[in-house]
Amino acid sequence: MYKPSQARPKLATRAAVAAILLICGSVAPAYAQRPAEGPVADGWRALQAGRLLTARRSFTDALEASPQDVRALEGLARVAAREGDAAEAIGHYEAALRHAPDTARMRVAVGMLLSDMREHGRAVEHLRQATELDAENAATWSAYAQALWRVEWYPQAATAYQRAITLDPSDAWSLVGLGDTHLRAGELDEAIAAYDKALEQDADAHAAHCGRGAALSKLGKFDAALASLRQAVTLRDDYGPAFYEMGVVLQHQKEYEDAIRAFGRATQLNGWDAPSVTNIARCYARLGKRDLARKAHEHAAKLQKAQSDHAIATAYTSQYPDLPDGYVGLGAVYARMGQNSEAIKAYKQALARAPRNVAAHFGLGDVYLNARMIAEAADIHRVLVTLRPGDIETRAMLGMLLRELGEEDESRTVLLTAHALSSARVTESGHANDWNLLAYVLYAQADYAAAESAMTEAIRLNPIESSYAGRLAQIRAARAAPR
Repeated sequence: MYKPSQARPKLATRAAVAAILLICGSVAPAYAQRPAEGPVADGWRALQAGRLLTARRSFTDALEASPQDVRALEGLARVAAREGDAAEAIGHYEAALRHAPDTARMRVAVGMLLSDMREHGRAVEHLRQATELDAENAATWSAYAQALWRVEWYPQAATAYQRAITLDPSDAWSLVGLGDTHLRAGELDEAIAAYDKALEQDADAHAAHCGRGAALSKLGKFDAALASLRQAVTLRDDYGPAFYEMGVVLQHQKEYEDAIRAFGRATQLNGWDAPSVTNIARCYARLGKRDLARKAHEHAAKLQKAQSDHAIATAYTSQYPDLPDGYVGLGAVYARMGQNSEAIKAYKQALARAPRNVAAHFGLGDVYLNARMIAEAADIHRVLVTLRPGDIETRAMLGMLLRELGEEDESRTVLLTAHALSSARVTESGHANDWNLLAYVLYAQADYAAAESAMTEAIRLNPIESSYAGRLAQIRAARAAPR
């Protein structure tokens, strides 16, 4: 079953996040009271200006001179978080806290990062300590409540949200968080009461309308639920959870076509939304459209696998933040989901930790190829050739990329080397895959007749290899194409 608050926790603590950002934003001016000289001060100025590379360089220089400089460690944590490297940011924050354990703002910041990475035990502990250090800060209590909510400690989360609301009764988003907590605990009347109070503070709190609609739906009040959900999407037409809940209501009302449209919009907004796709399959089944139902079920299974793989890779990066493997895993998941920019970032994070990691280079090269980023793909394949000089396929691909970039001389040189290597393998052993590699190189050299002969020999030697027929067809199509 879909859990509506899965896509809402950050929205439910908008005021908390804003306050935390305000706290973090005040760090640099506080430091400015010290002598505004030296690499730490330079780093904070660069960070405020958004010059992350300069800031990183300054903070790193400061740590080389003084490895226990808390301001430099916190600065590096902020840089890493801005760059999207949560594992690195957590490491710097926790290093800083070893030297300054009573700094509440850093405990809040690292706690929220850990919570996002599903390191719930560590997150809750940091945030609990933050509430002890800064007991009168509503934003701190709201952040603590969110972490408790994520670990499904609903009574404790409700208590923390109530504390945040007591400290700041006008905070609509803590009221939304309280409503979400009651909703997840099955306390529907209490959830609706919290959402209503949130809407008294902010009538445009779309998540409150959505949560209210979800609670009314569970009570069987479908018309009222639909009204609340339509209000939510009127306020935010890109708010996926409201479209999901709308689909649930329409499904209950047996309006299957409309439900499919609502669930479809939810999946447009969140391509990882397996529950919406599962419900689309159910609606198709109700309509008797078995083929469409089967395809939707298959897609939902793919999404669930991707979510599982993503969780495993994220947990690995949290446990081993200095190793590349988790980031390679994340890159592979993102690439499989077609999220090229996220895949590129993950592979680059892997390479930042292990610059000669072959798997990260291969993954990054494939993403660049899929994104038609030819120059970047060529650069990666140049590196791969140095890392794996005997890899014939990589050389052939590099040759084709260089030719597409107009680097004819370099392309010719690379392909001649690949041809010599593949010919030598055919002469030495002559296995089916040796002929397959030679065919690939000949194809890259645009010698399609010779490539077809080599591929035919590979098929003769190994007729059960399913990929060979497709490669032969590709060669023949190139040979037949007008030049």
